[in-house]
Amino acid sequence: VTSFVVILLAMPLNLKIFVGLTKVYGKTIAMADDRIKLVNEALQAVRVLKMYAWEIPFVKKIRAMREKELVYLRQHSFLFSVGLNAVFLQLPYLIQFGCFTTYYLLGETFYPWTIFTAIQLFQQLQQQLTQLPNAVSQLSQSKVAAQRITKFLLLDELDAANTGLTRNSTARGTIDLREASFTWDVDPATLEKNAAVKAEADKNGKKPSVLDLDALAPAADAPDALKDISLSVQPGEKVAILGKVASGKSSLLLSVTGELRRTKGEAFGYGKISYSSQTPFVLSMSLRENILFGKAFDEDRYAKVIDACSLTTDLEIMSAGDKTYIGERGINLSG
Repeated sequence: VTSFVVILLAMPLNLKIFVGLTKVYGKTIAMADDRIKLVNEALQAVRVLKMYAWEIPFVKKIRAMREKELVYLRQHSFLFSVGLNAVFLQLPYLIQFGCFTTYYLLGETFYPWTIFTAIQLFQQLQQQLTQLPNAVSQLSQSKVAAQRITKFLLLDELDAANTGLTRNSTARGTIDLREASFTWDVDPATLEKNAAVKAEADKNGKKPSVLDLDALAPAADAPDALKDISLSVQPGEKVAILGKVASGKSSLLLSVTGELRRTKGEAFGYGKISYSSQTPFVLSMSLRENILFGKAFDEDRYAKVIDACSLTTDLEIMSAGDKTYIGERGINLSG
């Protein structure tokens, strides 16, 4: 009974430590995500960084984010080492002290066989309690991971009726937009975070910092990325979309492929859509393997693809033709 009483008395402290571990670990993961994202951007644009000598500013940004992450890591280590370990490692001795004290207060006599048997039982209990700090730490991390996965899985599904093109009976290859408006779906939590960032910046009388700008939601102030768009593309036409930066060129393409939600108007189309991103996905293989992309080689179809993509002249320039090895991220290709 005394053992259970001691454990129950320690429960509030253990619960408080567990909640603190969960909160701190969640903040640590969020900071680590931001830092890893920034490091990946720096690695992908390393040539631009070297060309413009931006290494030091980026190192300062990464270091600043790492310092923020270390603050939460230190808090997590403190709670784990001082909190959990101190409580759980001392708990068996407190149980022994409580049990022997209770035994004495009840007027019982201490005998060697009683004491040594009790100590042996307490040692068995101690072996189990020493594993509790790791178990609690793993449980707090699992809880954070489960919350992140749950948040992703519970996101709203795309409404097929309001995304992409509605198939109609017009000729294959037709795209027809009629006074259509499209919008990016913005997470309410992101909007709330953005409002807090802007309010803090206005309160301090300065613009949001570079790091804070990453938190600003896309099109948070303008719900519709595209408004009242009318477009008609007929079979066989080659259409180029021109415009200044951030005028909506990419948004128009993404609205056709179903990445943006339609809020108004109509969008019709017939046939399959092939989308070639402005960021190429190049494998470290031969040019032929990049074209086939794992499919079986069909000479007739392969020749048609080469001709349709106007690659005949390019293959003639290459020493090994379509067997030329493409380096990492197409390093030996131009344009």
